[in-house]
Amino acid sequence: MLSSVAAVALALSAQDFGVEWLDRVTHDVEQPRYPLSVHPVETQLQAGAMYEYDSNVFFDPTRDREHGASVILPFARARLDYAAPRWDAAADLLVDYRRYEPEAHESGDDERAYGRIRYAGPRVTLEVAEILLHESDPVDVQIPERVDRIVSTTTGHGAVEVTHAFSLEADVQVEVARFRDPLYDGSNNEMLRAGAGAAFRVSPSLEVLAQGGWLMIDYTHAETPGAQGAYGRVGVRGDPVSRLSVTALVGVIGVRSETVPSTGQHEEARTADVSINLRYEPMDGLVLWADYTREIGFAEPGDPFEVIDRAVLIGEWQATPKVSLRARLERDDAKSALGVEHTWWSLGPTATWAFSGHIKADLGVTYRRGELSGAGQDTFSDVVGHLGVVFTR
Repeated sequence: MLSSVAAVALALSAQDFGVEWLDRVTHDVEQPRYPLSVHPVETQLQAGAMYEYDSNVFFDPTRDREHGASVILPFARARLDYAAPRWDAAADLLVDYRRYEPEAHESGDDERAYGRIRYAGPRVTLEVAEILLHESDPVDVQIPERVDRIVSTTTGHGAVEVTHAFSLEADVQVEVARFRDPLYDGSNNEMLRAGAGAAFRVSPSLEVLAQGGWLMIDYTHAETPGAQGAYGRVGVRGDPVSRLSVTALVGVIGVRSETVPSTGQHEEARTADVSINLRYEPMDGLVLWADYTREIGFAEPGDPFEVIDRAVLIGEWQATPKVSLRARLERDDAKSALGVEHTWWSLGPTATWAFSGHIKADLGVTYRRGELSGAGQDTFSDVVGHLGVVFTR
């Protein structure tokens, strides 16, 4: 379950307004919580405004002239949670409007929505979740530039208990990405990852898993070839010790692209397929997350796929009843089928001070750095500072 620290934290982040929100809903999907915790409908409404100063809005590597801009960002957020004995549901909506001064970038709105519903019967469990993003800020190595886009990620999970200790499972993930910039038409894609497997319970709180499945990346632009492949992996899931939740899966994936127009050849890759998610609460009020993934995803126009390594460390501490602290470190590396390499760093501490039960202030700074090689050498750096106020009901 999300701790009390996570449940009341603000939806603010210096490195990108939606990064902390996305961290929370992603962890909400990742952490299995069966049996369900029954509780009545819980709602939370937030509204506020944030001021940011971004030292390098377009990540210009030359830094030979002024690239900074101020951002005024009003926002609103609504959250709903409900759990009955056999099913639960959650919904989370975050909307904002960005106003740049001077007009270094076109002002506009962002919307982020999350929904999840789960059923837990005596022998059958089912779950469907959706994360829908309309945003323009860069957030990781896969989208390291400022570009307006819509990304939908739908996940499904089902399990049937054959015996008390053995169950069969199936998982599916469908991702659709659409970029609202003609330069990125070649990256518009649909990606499907589907698989099945088995889980064996070795203790009341720990399972051993084996999975296998199929991956497909299909681009809407004829000049960008798609790719297909298969994967297999094994791992563990559960709570090996008190206050520690683990999902760790390690295996191999192989993919082969369609013919690449620029080379006239098929591009292939065989590499590790890894997903590790840890949540540890060493003491009341302190929560730590550690996530690592190695996966194959969509790439830039004309490139069929890329191998992405992503490591994220997050710590949240309720230092006093009124002060909470959060720190986040991310390191991404990506290498495409055609040899283009990207690196992405982001580091950001944030402090929140509660004036009362309904008004809080949020202050933080984030450093970002990116490197590109294989198509010329470019390195950029960026510092973002922010101050925000939020009203909660």
